[in-house]
Amino acid sequence: MIKETIIGKHNPNPQKVVKDGFNIHFYKFNEMFGDDFFENEKFKNEINAYIDIRGAYNTLYKTLKSSNASLNYLDAKFADLFICWSNKHDIKNSNKIFMEHGWLPRFSFQLSPLGSNALGHYAKEYVFNEITDKQRDSILRHFSTLKFYFEQNIDFKKIDYLKEQIKEEFVIFPFQLANDFNLKHSNSCFARFYEPEQGENHLFAQECINFAEKHVDNIKIIFKQHPVDNTENFSEKVFYDNKKNSLILKEDKISLTELFLTGLCKGIISVNSNSVHEALLWGIPSICAGTLIWNEDTVKNNRPFGKDLEDLDKIFKLNVLEDQKTLSYINNILKNQWYLSDFQNPLMVKHLIETGGSCCPNDLRKEYGFY
Repeated sequence: MIKETIIGKHNPNPQKVVKDGFNIHFYKFNEMFGDDFFENEKFKNEINAYIDIRGAYNTLYKTLKSSNASLNYLDAKFADLFICWSNKHDIKNSNKIFMEHGWLPRFSFQLSPLGSNALGHYAKEYVFNEITDKQRDSILRHFSTLKFYFEQNIDFKKIDYLKEQIKEEFVIFPFQLANDFNLKHSNSCFARFYEPEQGENHLFAQECINFAEKHVDNIKIIFKQHPVDNTENFSEKVFYDNKKNSLILKEDKISLTELFLTGLCKGIISVNSNSVHEALLWGIPSICAGTLIWNEDTVKNNRPFGKDLEDLDKIFKLNVLEDQKTLSYINNILKNQWYLSDFQNPLMVKHLIETGGSCCPNDLRKEYGFY
């Protein structure tokens, strides 16, 4: 039974979150909570990401356990609720909710019955709405907090070194992995490079290089290997023609944040990487060749990021933190992010389950007295 008093709101008719015996099935739960988790080679490259997943699973289950819910007792296709991480599982269950990392920050979460990112209900239903000064102030406060978080582990001597080495203004093209599900649904010419497992990342990267160098020759481009790319001898498999450009390898251990903090980064070129969201924290504009958290048919002229490299100079001049198209988009992704504290709230979890994941966590926080 939930307590009569939920934070911020009195609940005079307490009720269980779910019925007795409700079965929830978490995708890959046993792997993530096994005794060898921290030694599992499969997880070592992305250990922080998987720890975040463990946290979400564990918090959700603890809330449901108060109603005598059972965990992974039934096969996923027969469970009362199947939580599927990302979109990479084709198990048929009408009570399936997709879970994936959020956007700003990545250790938040997104949930939808339709899929993640461009497939989620928050993308399909997104429409442009002009942002008020109050909403913009709220966005900027959130950004200020995240910037403070990202800068805590920065070695500013390294930033000075990068400035000395790079010397000139640049744009960054951070490579995605070929098995990035965003790529499959990017609605771009790059979608053909998607494959379920890593393997041909360098071919995708080479296409990105060719695309960028074909259209951009008036500013330095820094191409950046994905930090968990497992391609051997990556630098010997990709080539760029313009000697002004350069390639950062994962073993160089240079983060996007460090490149942003040089003050020399003028923009991001991407297919549809989350890096375009991170760049917004520093007011850095982006060209996004593919679709992210919107529907191209409905967003129309209010697309939050530029699409054509021919518009790069125009994009450079854009103050993204004053631009209504950008602010409207940011507002939409922020209000649709879930946090661990949300999973601790029985009323929010109950609503999540009753709507099959088709709900907005920000609206629920307001309803249950968090604002």
